[in-house]
Amino acid sequence: MTIHPVRRAAKPRYPDSYSVEADRALLSCRPSRWAYAPLVGSVLAATLVLSGCVSPPAGASFGPHTASPSTTPTLSPTIAPAAGPSGTPASKVARVPLFEYGKGAGAIGCVSVSSPAFLSEEEAYDVLAQECEAAGVPLAKEEEDRTAVRPVMNLYLTAQESVLSTQSGTVRVDAEVAGVPVVYVSRQDVEDWRDPKPTRMTSVTGYDMKSAAASLLENNEGFAVLYDPSGYGEMKRPADDMDKARAQAEDEARVKALEDLRRQVRAFLDWLRAEGVI
Repeated sequence: MTIHPVRRAAKPRYPDSYSVEADRALLSCRPSRWAYAPLVGSVLAATLVLSGCVSPPAGASFGPHTASPSTTPTLSPTIAPAAGPSGTPASKVARVPLFEYGKGAGAIGCVSVSSPAFLSEEEAYDVLAQECEAAGVPLAKEEEDRTAVRPVMNLYLTAQESVLSTQSGTVRVDAEVAGVPVVYVSRQDVEDWRDPKPTRMTSVTGYDMKSAAASLLENNEGFAVLYDPSGYGEMKRPADDMDKARAQAEDEARVKALEDLRRQVRAFLDWLRAEGVI
């Protein structure tokens, strides 16, 4: 037998559910002896769990969570905005609700076939500016850090909640709408608020912007919070070209995320009208 060098090789990938559905013969690649050795299967399952390459345990999800009891005192600071143009003091809007449009969570790692479409702070401000201009509502761009009680985030897919606790710190106010400060919770914010000493790390990094936003509103007063509504696009199957299908799913996810954020802003403006601020 003559040995020839390999000049070009396909990039190795994790087999995904779409590949298996397209070619069921992949299941036959498992060593037949494993079927008769339950212990081997158990060890393999444990290995996958420890490496973070499996879905979170039962009862854990990467959606909205209720914050665990705080390990630090909750100060509930108030960020007091100026009076609105209608004459109603904007400081009376002490508790602004969370406008829930969009999943607001996504993970990067071996649990995701296509990447979630995270929206940057610049994209979020563009949406806010467009909607305020269309509604004739005054908008001022802000980039100021203010004291607040912020969440401590769990970035790993474990049985723990996304929000582990709270602590005193600062949050960046991104804009003021009719005198009401607005904070946009992005993927980078969740990264910055991560637990500095995690008890467990995996190969999957998850970002739960929606839960972080809910925690901010629960523990602070006097400002509104919008969150990155990003989620995953739907993969069309069966797909002849997985790379093309993945890119298409990510594009669709971005379009949906922008629309969900636009719905958050519109709901916020409607709420300000109902409160008499605008």
